[in-house]
Amino acid sequence: MDLRPSTGTMRGSRRRAVVGKEDNGGIHLCNFGAASGWVALLFVVGTVMSGCGSHIPGVLRDLRKGNALTRRRAAARLYRHSVAYWATHRKDAERAAVALGEAISDDDSGVRWWSVLAFRKLGKLPGITPLTLGPLAQALKDEEDEVREDAAAVLCSLGPKAQPVVGTLSECLRDDNPETAVLAARVLGSIGPGARAAIPALNTALTSSKSDISVVCASAVALHKLDAPLADQNKALQILIRSLRDRERFPRYAAESLGEIGPKARAGVPALVEALKADDKWLRADAAEALGKIGPGAREAVPALLVTLETDDEYLRGSAADALVDIGNADVEVVLALTKLARRGNSRAIEALRGIAPQAKGAVPALLDALESDDASLRGDAARALAEIAPAQAEVVPALDKLARRGNSQAIEALGRIGPSAKEAVPAIVQALKGKSPSARMNAARALGKIGPVAKEVVPALIEALKDGEPYVRYFAASALGKIGALAKEAVPALIGALAYRDGYVRSAAVSALGEIGPAAKEAIPALREALKDEDEYVRYAAAAALKKIQTAAPPRAPATGKPEE
Repeated sequence: MDLRPSTGTMRGSRRRAVVGKEDNGGIHLCNFGAASGWVALLFVVGTVMSGCGSHIPGVLRDLRKGNALTRRRAAARLYRHSVAYWATHRKDAERAAVALGEAISDDDSGVRWWSVLAFRKLGKLPGITPLTLGPLAQALKDEEDEVREDAAAVLCSLGPKAQPVVGTLSECLRDDNPETAVLAARVLGSIGPGARAAIPALNTALTSSKSDISVVCASAVALHKLDAPLADQNKALQILIRSLRDRERFPRYAAESLGEIGPKARAGVPALVEALKADDKWLRADAAEALGKIGPGAREAVPALLVTLETDDEYLRGSAADALVDIGNADVEVVLALTKLARRGNSRAIEALRGIAPQAKGAVPALLDALESDDASLRGDAARALAEIAPAQAEVVPALDKLARRGNSQAIEALGRIGPSAKEAVPAIVQALKGKSPSARMNAARALGKIGPVAKEVVPALIEALKDGEPYVRYFAASALGKIGALAKEAVPALIGALAYRDGYVRSAAVSALGEIGPAAKEAIPALREALKDEDEYVRYAAAAALKKIQTAAPPRAPATGKPEE
């Protein structure tokens, strides 16, 4: 059975590249469409068969001489090894890097893709990195989107270490495939000033009439990131501004690029403000996001963003609200405009007010009114905003308390954010802790922990919550008891009982709580010693820390004679 994906299958599942972002060494799961079956198969095979280093020579032999499926399997197995493994098996790492470099030219797209992924880990090793650079740079010309994009992601993650392939990347800027040229420009930008030798090639790509608009924009961004001469940066900026105003050349590229440049793109603010009035919703959203990335230098865009905030489109409102927060404009005019919108039930305006707290205190009356809205989501937004904008204002806690008594989970969460100052709302929170809503019970337990020792009278309710059917309620109940500390000593037997729960995070929270209660929890010492053998490493770690806290000031243990402790 031939499991090789066809070129059409892979290309048909094209995804947008996320260049320069690591995924913590995990598999970059592309959407391979019909090819997903063999991807999953090889991933499982690689996991099961990664084993020890003794099999590496055989794997490399398979990678070079096996059939297509065998070669894919071999590359997948190499990918499964961690950076730590390769660091302790240097000879194997060197041999693997050479073999994978050859495999990046394999006629099977699956072999090439797995080989690129394997380089993600090998490329992090000093001394091995140079062996990976040439093949990865060549992979930018691969016919498959996924291979190109993942190769670019690996090179971007290397940053300045990829400097040796600047010449190859400069050549890629002239490639007939615009996607290859775009990826090359992005990698050059990630290298930074060390890629200044590519400035002439980037300027050519920027100004050539043959260049696709995507290549023009990527080159403009790269010139800024590698700190090209000011004249080149200004020229690139003006080209982006003209491209943004040219509605025939896909101006979204230009808007996104101005955002990538950030504060240095301040000259593009007027053009971005114009784009906020475009017919294309997505261009307007991109323009708003770019203004936010430019930051305080885009203050002149605030009136236009406020207008955008009144649109019917939720996505656009969100982009405008985020931009206002990122610009950091808390002028009275802005607060008043946002407050007006908040009174009309605009949730994004409330979110923006929350983002400029505590300068938005003038909006408190409108937010208090929003707590009475028929819209549950709006009530929640207002509750969270009040907790951040004016937690100490006299009428805030009573208003949230009233809402919490009706079981509003967001109001309970907001009271927890306010902390000890929300003590008067404890009865309402305890009521929610006993309610039917799992989310309200969870937020109630968490809120009581944040309110802390001043809520010591809630210990019996928290003890009862340790038996809740929802694991996360048990977790936050245990955590809250720990934050109450020694005043929660009556909970010690219940916390010892919680050490038998099947959920490791609940056991860990119970162990930590016993430690926070301190010497008053000395009866838990035998159970904590047993927890040192727990299958969960976090429980074991927490048990060791708890024993130290309890025994530091606890009476000495009984001598070996067996005399009981006092």
